[in-house]
Amino acid sequence: MAKVKKGRKRKAVPPGHAGPSQEDMQKVGEVGVPKAVEEMSVDDLLGMDVFGGIDGSHVEKDDKSDSVASSDSDEEDIGMTKEDMEKLKETDPEFYEYLKETDQNLLEFDVDGSDESRGDGVEESEQPEVEDDTREVITSESLKSWCAAAEKNASLGAVRQMTRLYRIACHYGDDEDESLRLASSAVYNKILLFMLGKADGIFRKALSIEKGDEDVDVTASTRWPKFEVYIRSYLGNTLHLLGKVTDASMQSYVLERLRHSVIFLRDFDKIRRKLIALALKIFSSGEDEAKVQAILFIRALAIKLPALCLDSCLKGTYKSFASAAKFFNASSAPNIRFMASCAVEMYGIDLAATYQHAFVAIKDLASQMRQALTSKSKESYKEIYCWQTINCFELWATVLVTYPDQLEPLFYPVSQLLLGACTLIGSPSFIPLRLKCIRMLNEIAACNNLYIPVSSLLLEVLQWKDLGRKPKPVAANTVTDINLRLRVGSTILRAASFQDEVVDVVFELLSEHLAQWGYHPGFLEVSYVPLLRLRAFAKSADRDRFKRGAKQLCQAISSTNDLVTKARNKSQFSPKDSGAIRKFAQDLEAEGPTAIVTLAKKLREQTIQRLQMRSMEDAVIAEEEDYSGGDDDDHDSVEEEDEMRKRTRVSDDMPHNVDELENTRDGEDGFGGEDQVDVYQLSDDDE
Repeated sequence: MAKVKKGRKRKAVPPGHAGPSQEDMQKVGEVGVPKAVEEMSVDDLLGMDVFGGIDGSHVEKDDKSDSVASSDSDEEDIGMTKEDMEKLKETDPEFYEYLKETDQNLLEFDVDGSDESRGDGVEESEQPEVEDDTREVITSESLKSWCAAAEKNASLGAVRQMTRLYRIACHYGDDEDESLRLASSAVYNKILLFMLGKADGIFRKALSIEKGDEDVDVTASTRWPKFEVYIRSYLGNTLHLLGKVTDASMQSYVLERLRHSVIFLRDFDKIRRKLIALALKIFSSGEDEAKVQAILFIRALAIKLPALCLDSCLKGTYKSFASAAKFFNASSAPNIRFMASCAVEMYGIDLAATYQHAFVAIKDLASQMRQALTSKSKESYKEIYCWQTINCFELWATVLVTYPDQLEPLFYPVSQLLLGACTLIGSPSFIPLRLKCIRMLNEIAACNNLYIPVSSLLLEVLQWKDLGRKPKPVAANTVTDINLRLRVGSTILRAASFQDEVVDVVFELLSEHLAQWGYHPGFLEVSYVPLLRLRAFAKSADRDRFKRGAKQLCQAISSTNDLVTKARNKSQFSPKDSGAIRKFAQDLEAEGPTAIVTLAKKLREQTIQRLQMRSMEDAVIAEEEDYSGGDDDDHDSVEEEDEMRKRTRVSDDMPHNVDELENTRDGEDGFGGEDQVDVYQLSDDDE
């Protein structure tokens, strides 16, 4: 694009100089002395040039008749000819020098005074003059020679030229180089592709660094001082390009190429910090293709530059996950699960650093739990019963299950947090949340052979009074996957499909919990209370589906009890002899799976099949209704609800009033039962 040179403003006449005399102005031309307004005719007034300058030039009218104007009018349009200026130079040299200093353009005109020299008759100070673009044009031929020199010999001159062209390409549209211009879009594309694809190899070749050598100190090379500025330019311009592009495939390619140049970021702190922040932003909000490359780039930084980047990468990954985990639904669930898997992979880089980060994060979650238990306020309950906190619980539970040996001291606090979340509010509305936490507890117990008392929490759900009532018919699209809900309204609670799924999940989790001890000599003691409660539930249940499930589980427990009892009668060891207990379990397992283990595996497979049949894309989250346990009058107003959501940023599954949050076990919709734990009556010792 050619440059546009704007006209200069007229400088004031220097003090002491009275300016040109009337005689001089007449010599310059009669056009330079306009008539007084009162002496003008109507035609003179309408034809007056209100934009004229001190030289008397004026803007021509945009009319077709201008093309056939007479030579006299041309002389008036020119204002001052070369002959006039020569006469002025002889008669008033001082004023001529003044014009020369203040407006050189006035002296620059064609010898013959042709129309081409004066353009369209507009004064230069008012209409910009289009200049020829004198910048050097970068063509494909010249670019090809520079690329070959840079790639073959890592020539300093070629690298200098290519980094300069790369800067022009990355800042295209932002500013223009004063001496270089790209000939076409093909040249632009070739510059970007060459630098992104070859720059890392060129810099390694120049510094004598092998391709697979990632632990070398690049600053130790003797050629580092010469190439440092160009490496900095390449990384900084790539950062600018990454922040400017929005196409996911382009972001992925740039991040992939940057991943190969991580070792060069060691000495560029500012660029490195900005790249980490930008990669984390893409990881939390970008498209799938770009997300993968973003987390791979962050992981490469944490592995290759651990002293500089590990802490910031781990902390940034967790914050990005926590920010994205605020809202959980059918569409966002795959993304949040992917981010959780990436975070788990990141925490496996350095388990010592992971322990420190996990300890701080779990401590913050424990502080929120303690605040909820002590204050019993609406806001404190929301801090726990929201998707962000539950997803963070699940993340740390997965981290502990993945790396159990190194993070063993954190099992107890995480288990206590999950147990507290299960019993914080004793309302059936939060059955989905309770089942979700119990599943995490089962995974923690199984990975480290721990006993966590979850059977009482599951049996408490079977005492839910609505299970003994006649279910109410609801619309087919009202009941959704309980894995996508933290709480449900009273309408869904009375739905037969929801109750069936809840009971099926309870049986699955209870069998999973008991199967963990299916070869242990203490299985009789572990299964005693669940067996009694299940038999009572089978007798009191009105639906055949519930009766069959409970009887099937009771039969598996009884069969396993008989098998363990026979093995115990043949053994002679003390309960505190851990070695003998392990040998007992190994011998019993070698004989084949027990009935409870077989049933647990079968129920788990049925659950997986049920989840596969339910399409995540077709799941529709029903609107929250009947938040007060059945009374529409107890609902908050719409305005208050919107304001609350803006202020707390929690999901739609949150309770909307304190009365519902403080629903006790003795309420109409409570679980009931004598073994219900009242978490609101904790003593100091219990706490």
